[in-house]
Amino acid sequence: MLLPRVLCVCSANVCRSPVAEHILRDRLQRAGVKGVVVESAGSLGMAPLSPPRECLALLAERGLDLSGHQPRAVDAAMMARAELVLCLAREHVDRLRSKFPEAASKIHLLGEMSGQPRDVDDPYGRSFDHYRRMVDEVSDLIDAGLEEIIRRCVAEEDRQ
Repeated sequence: MLLPRVLCVCSANVCRSPVAEHILRDRLQRAGVKGVVVESAGSLGMAPLSPPRECLALLAERGLDLSGHQPRAVDAAMMARAELVLCLAREHVDRLRSKFPEAASKIHLLGEMSGQPRDVDDPYGRSFDHYRRMVDEVSDLIDAGLEEIIRRCVAEEDRQ
């Protein structure tokens, strides 16, 4: 049996989606949810970049290590495997639904999981405060939507 997968998506898979991936994985673990694979990817095929030092520092403050992250682009195999695709901005939802129409029903804004469908601003190249606001917003949206995320990807009998 394949493990359920959640795919977090932003533009380049450098800031927002890897932050969401690591925070969501942490929250699922803290909630006692086992067997969910959390991944991230970018909706654009861009040259690989390393996560900005701001993201590394802000996640380290939360006890999370982003240093080994390698950005990658979304592909058809990732989309086929994912139970749920959580996008950080409407442009990512639109791009993925256009490119992978067969997966449209599982592609959502992260905020939709908590009834707060809004974009998370991209802090790339901006001030440290922009990065902090992004990390806080992603964390808040995951916390608010965690129950719905779990409901969508974990069978009732597998919940603790």
